[in-house]
Parts: sequence; C-alpha cells; structure tokens
Amino acid sequence: MTRDGGNFGKEHDALRRTLRNRRSGNYCVPALTGRRAWEVPPKVKKTTLKVVRELDGIHPNGTKSRIKILLGDPYLHDHSFRCPITIEGIHLEHTYPDIRGVDPLQCILLSAELAKGMIEDYLEHGGQLFYANSPQAYDLKNW
Repeated sequence: MTRDGGNFGKEHDALRRTLRNRRSGNYCVPALTGRRAWEVPPKVKKTTLKVVRELDGIHPNGTKSRIKILLGDPYLHDHSFRCPITIEGIHLEHTYPDIRGVDPLQCILLSAELAKGMIEDYLEHGGQLFYANSPQAYDLKNW
C-alpha cells in the first residue's frame, strides 16, 4: 500500500513476485529467453560438434596426425550462452569446458580464440602445421 492508503497495482505485485523468485534462485533473464522472469529455464541439450578446420600436423617427435578443431552450436545455459569446443590430434588433447559468453557470437569468438592459442602453443613447442592433404605450410595469419 502507498502512504495515502492506495495500492501500487499490478506492476508492484509482479515486481514482488519476481524478487521473491530471484531470492529462491528460480528465475531467468526475460530479455534473452522470452519467458517471464519467474519461469524455470528448461533443461539444456548439448549440441553435436562440427568440424571448423582440419589441418595436418607433424609433431616434434616426427609423427603425423590430422588436427581437427570442432565447435558446437551455442546454447543458452543459466544467464549466458555456452559453446562446446574440442581440439583433436595434438598432444595437449583434453576435454575443454564449454566456453561462456554473453551472447552466441561472443562465445563462438572466444572459442575460436582458445583454439588459436592452443595451435600457437603447439607451434611454439616444435610442431608443424600444413593445410589438410597438402604440402603447403599453414600460416596462422590466415586464421
């Protein structure tokens, strides 16, 4: 109620409901999802990874391998977007956490930047890169 005895109205009730749900952790950002602020976000399905770039690599010990950089479709998780990434064929191979961004474009760009950093590290440790099925050396300036 207001100081003069009147009600705030529907907006006040909606705000109180939103704040109550936020305290309970049961909310999402309506601008990103199109849902009301008190609705629980749905379960997120992981996407399949897609090959972004294939390269041939020669490791410092002389063995050859195919290097694949795989990115998945960005998906909404909590209040941010996530993008799965995998880099196959280099010795530093392990599972990376899904890269988080404020929107789908940012998480794709951050994933590509991570992949570039891993390739640069591979080259610094004596690895060599070539275009897939080609003797032409790969230049990171073309990234």
